Amino acid sequence: SERDAVESYLADKWGITLYQAAYDAAKPPDEPESGLVAYYKFEPVSVEPDKLWDHSGNDYHLDMTDFPEDDPWVGGVDGMALQFNGLSAKAKRENFEETKTIGSAVFWVKPDVPVDGRNDPNRVLNTQGNTGTKNIYFNAPSTGSSGHFQLSHTTNWLNVSPEYTASLSTWFQFSMVYSSVDGHYSLYVDAQKLNTVKSGTGAGSFTFTNWINLGQSYRGALDEFRIYDRIISEAEIEALYNAVQTPILRTTGEHNATVGSN
Repeated sequence: SERDAVESYLADKWGITLYQAAYDAAKPPDEPESGLVAYYKFEPVSVEPDKLWDHSGNDYHLDMTDFPEDDPWVGGVDGMALQFNGLSAKAKRENFEETKTIGSAVFWVKPDVPVDGRNDPNRVLNTQGNTGTKNIYFNAPSTGSSGHFQLSHTTNWLNVSPEYTASLSTWFQFSMVYSSVDGHYSLYVDAQKLNTVKSGTGAGSFTFTNWINLGQSYRGALDEFRIYDRIISEAEIEALYNAVQTPILRTTGEHNATVGSN
């Protein structure tokens, strides 16, 4: 009847409206910062259970794929974190409308295998953009390095020098800052600086146009991952470190080291 048709129309219309209102109410609030490209807090979002939510306000949410059927969420440094299995589990987004350049990245990690320079590559981040494919590895030694950390691009890579002797087996903060002015990277562990090094021919900045990929081939947990398009200061890195309340023992001088390149 005509009445049934009207009631059906109104139900469909208001049902959609109510769903959208409920969806919007369930979304986490944005937490923008100056130059913040993406901020992954690693907290489950009920209305998008298969996405790693971007809290920066830029909506660069990542698709969570190939995680085990059991719950991949674990306790993190602030709320929850994601546990990666070292296989195909990943949080990834492809095909950005414009190239994004990583001026700085700050995140917390708890690798399943201690970061001590052993020959057992553990890749945390993988991007592809107009400067090629870039990776951040732990435990990827090469000649003249301790092997703790490696920033790689095809045949160009940066490594921590042999003087670095720390063994990192619990949650720690890792930071990478890139200066496009002089082509130097600065690396930090728990807000303590490792000396800067020139990136080398062909290395350049981390960019992503084709994709950004967190966690594929990584064994361990990730939390509080921030990406900026600018250089962040040492004071900002330390403030982010101090903002996380976690029982990590910082040993004076533990992270004194230099960085070398090949």
